[in-house]
Amino acid sequence: MLTPLAWISAPVRDWVWRAASSLVVDLRYRRDPPSPVDSRHRRNQEIGVFVYLLAVVGGLLTHLVDAALLAQLYLTATAALFLNGLRTLAAHRYRSTGDQSTMTQQLVDSVNYPRRSCLTPLWAPIGLRYHAVHHLFPGIPYHNLRLAHRRLVRLLPPDSPYHQTEGDGLIASLRDLWRAAGRQPGHQLHGASGGKAMRLDGRRSESAD
Repeated sequence: MLTPLAWISAPVRDWVWRAASSLVVDLRYRRDPPSPVDSRHRRNQEIGVFVYLLAVVGGLLTHLVDAALLAQLYLTATAALFLNGLRTLAAHRYRSTGDQSTMTQQLVDSVNYPRRSCLTPLWAPIGLRYHAVHHLFPGIPYHNLRLAHRRLVRLLPPDSPYHQTEGDGLIASLRDLWRAAGRQPGHQLHGASGGKAMRLDGRRSESAD
C-alpha cells in the first residue's frame, strides 16, 4: 500500500525512506536522505516487491496459491524475524548514552555466550555466540572465534575488561536489558573511568580511543 502512495506523494516517499525502510532496534532512528544511486535502487526494489505481492494476491484470488500454505509461510517468517530480533537485543548491553564510546566500552557492551548449552547454538549459531570477539577482531573467520575466545581468556588477567563480556544466556540477557531500560540512563560503562580507556590487560590507557 505504501509503495504506490510513495510514487505519487513526495511526503509519503520521504517518510517511508526515513522511518519505514530499515530493520532497527531504536524506533526513533531516521535514515539519512538517499543518494541518487540509493533512490534508483530503492525504486527498482519497490517495483519488484510490489509486482511480487500483486502476483501473490492474484494467485489467492484464482486459487493458484493455497491460503493455508501462505499463512503457514507467513507465520514461519514472522517467528524467524521475531527470534532474530531477540538475538539482536541479546548481542549487546546497550549501555551507551549516545556519547562517543572508547573501543573498550564498545567491547564490554558486546556479549559472548561461551557456556555450553544445547539451546545456545540454536539461537546463536555461527558468530553471534562470540559477538564480543567478532567486534574485537572482525577479520577472524566465524569458525575460529571460539578458539580466539579461549586464548583471550587464558592469556588475559582475571580483571581484564574482556572477562566482563560473558553473558549467561538469552533469557538472562533479555531480563537484564529490560531491567536496565527501567533505570535512569547515564551510568558509565565498565572498563572506563575519567575519560581514560581500560586496556585488555587491565591497565589504564591515556588515550580515550
